[in-house]
Amino acid sequence: MKKVEAIVRTERLPFIREALDAAGYLGMTVIEGRGRGAEKPMTMVWRGSKVLVDLRPKTKLEIVVPDDLVQPLVEALLASAYTGEPGDGKIIISPVDEVIRIRTGEYGIKAVSVGAPRRQMPAQVEVSEEAPEAESEPARQPVGTAL
Repeated sequence: MKKVEAIVRTERLPFIREALDAAGYLGMTVIEGRGRGAEKPMTMVWRGSKVLVDLRPKTKLEIVVPDDLVQPLVEALLASAYTGEPGDGKIIISPVDEVIRIRTGEYGIKAVSVGAPRRQMPAQVEVSEEAPEAESEPARQPVGTAL
């Protein structure tokens, strides 16, 4: 398994998410921050004073994938994050020794959310017009509804 980290322009995030969703990469961590690379500092006027801006808004995505899905992920990131200007970002690929899903205790590739089907909403329960029998169990309330 590999961890793919992409540090990208914040304004490209909607395009990146759309591309990754379409490619089946569902699980990701998104971290907002500031940083700089090759782009030069800018001087801006704020409240009448000149301000030097050298740390720009950046977004970091972290995605853990099986080795065979790294290259398609990188291609999707390159296509969706590209503007052609300095500051488009970097992609960093690192090995991952182990992944453990806390909720289920699953290890390894089973704990990674790549290509997993999206969680489906439960089917609507049809309500019978007939009165329940006296010996039947009381009707259960769906989770999250007021009593």
